Amino acid sequence: MFTKVISHLPYLAAVTKHNSFSKAAKEISLTQSALSYQIQKLEDKIGFKVLIRGKGSKIELTSKGEQLVSEFNRFGKSFDLLLDDIHIHQNKRKFNISVPNDFGVKVITPILPKFENEKITLDLDLNDSVAELKKSNFDFAIRNNTNETNLMYIELLKIENMVFSSKQYAHKHGLKTSSDINKNHRLIVRHKTNSLSWESLFKRNKSNFSVHQNKQLINNSFGILESTLSGFGISILPKYFISGLEDEIIVLGDAEPTQFYLAFQDSPTANKWAQIIKKIILSNN
Repeated sequence: MFTKVISHLPYLAAVTKHNSFSKAAKEISLTQSALSYQIQKLEDKIGFKVLIRGKGSKIELTSKGEQLVSEFNRFGKSFDLLLDDIHIHQNKRKFNISVPNDFGVKVITPILPKFENEKITLDLDLNDSVAELKKSNFDFAIRNNTNETNLMYIELLKIENMVFSSKQYAHKHGLKTSSDINKNHRLIVRHKTNSLSWESLFKRNKSNFSVHQNKQLINNSFGILESTLSGFGISILPKYFISGLEDEIIVLGDAEPTQFYLAFQDSPTANKWAQIIKKIILSNN
């Protein structure tokens, strides 16, 4: 059945894309009557309607028609990936990669010369907004979760997170360890209700992060660091952020570490390049 209908599906996809027979016909250099014929032949072969023609030029896909177009587009993307893989294998040494801002600044940008030594160029998008990799132009993404389905994930680094405050704040509030944290202490957080690091820490101390009221929201690690150094409260940041600040801060303990992954759409060639990227990253850590 696939071979019998595949030749008709680009016409259906074109009509769906433009929601217009006339615009679709113009794009694919076909008359409207010839385009209608292709849709009719498709419906005859599969035995159900794919389009509903309303008054005037209004066009609406049936639910089965939507499934066909969705699967055809998915197949087209997969096929494009295959072709791109061939191109990568032969020529491509430049990759678009999405990286969380902090990880990118502290871990990836310092080792860009190592990638250059391997004749690899990384175009970095440093952004904490997680783009859906399957629908983006990124070749790879570094993530701290494996939530997006139908991707390959390989482990990169497990980053230590530290609980700390300024020495001034710790002395003023009698803080020595993270177990001393109570309701009177201000927490400087990225999210007021959802934080794996803070939640794990509070659970360890037999308390509840979500009911702690004294929180300051700052959704940027550099801002969190600066406000903490000023004596404003207690924070959790990756260990690499507080390295070299031993004279200014007191480390109160550790928090749940963060595991980072390299994500990509699975293929032999993509996997080969992923392993090379991983090797370069790990060589510096």
